[in-house]
Amino acid sequence: MNHIYTHNELFFLDIQVDESNYLPHLNNNTMKTQTKNTLAVAIATLGMIGTSSAATVLSLANDGMNQNADSSFRTADLNANGVATAFRNGGIFAGHFGSGVNLNSTLSFELTGITDPADITNVTFSATQGIFGNPVNGSSPVNIELSVVRVSSGAISATSDDIQISDHNSAAALVLSSNFDSDIETGAVSLDATGQGLLTTFLQDNYEEGQFLFLGLRQTGPPVGSGSGDGGFSYSNVVLEVTTVPEPSSAALLGLGGLALIMRRRK
Repeated sequence: MNHIYTHNELFFLDIQVDESNYLPHLNNNTMKTQTKNTLAVAIATLGMIGTSSAATVLSLANDGMNQNADSSFRTADLNANGVATAFRNGGIFAGHFGSGVNLNSTLSFELTGITDPADITNVTFSATQGIFGNPVNGSSPVNIELSVVRVSSGAISATSDDIQISDHNSAAALVLSSNFDSDIETGAVSLDATGQGLLTTFLQDNYEEGQFLFLGLRQTGPPVGSGSGDGGFSYSNVVLEVTTVPEPSSAALLGLGGLALIMRRRK
């Protein structure tokens, strides 16, 4: 009597056969074909379970609101374009502040939860955009640039996420989008694919657990003329999300071991 045993190994069926009494019409070529088919199914399955992506939302640590009591922090200064800048109370704003003054905001995010920066495959930044005042500079819309300002360094302290005056005024370390506002659009706004790629590469190269990433929202056009009042864009629901793909999962490693056993058995 022939005894055929079946069992389930890693999502594929491995049929073990008592070859000494096996049916004569199943020759070596047939068994080789069966082995190849079994291995093909196993390898395809491992490809599906080998890795899995994970998304990490980095927390907004500071948007400058807790520093408003410091009047020196809000003093207008010259930015990289040689024009004055200011910071507005009550939220995240970018645009113009009265006449001849650009209105900028800086946000800091805590870098945490990523084991290996090399695993980072994509980074996105999104927000809900609104309008305040008059978002037009002369005959053109106020233009908002999203950029990387800096990454904190050194020992972590209670003030590592603090925003400095220079964060509003210094030249950007990396421009992610030169037209983040998309010309007076309200609602959801986000980095395009090019900006995502730039930010992904930047974090792959500069990520350090526990430090802080500073992003700037800046009005880059010429300041508006006198009598224009305040105007531009407000931002809320800001989200910085990092997608990672880790090393092959433990299930895949077990599967490789199972494949080795099958290949040995079939010889």
